[in-house]
Amino acid sequence: MVVNDVGLAALTLLIAESDPSNKETMIRLIMNMLART
Repeated sequence: MVVNDVGLAALTLLIAESDPSNKETMIRLIMNMLART
C-alpha cells in the first residue's frame, strides 16, 4: 500500500483530532496498517 501526501495528512489529522484516551490505540492501528505494506 502506498500512502500519498493527502492520505498521510488525513491520518495525521485523524490522530490529532482523536479522543486523547484513544490516541495511543489510533497510533498503533495506523502503524500496524502501514507496516503491512
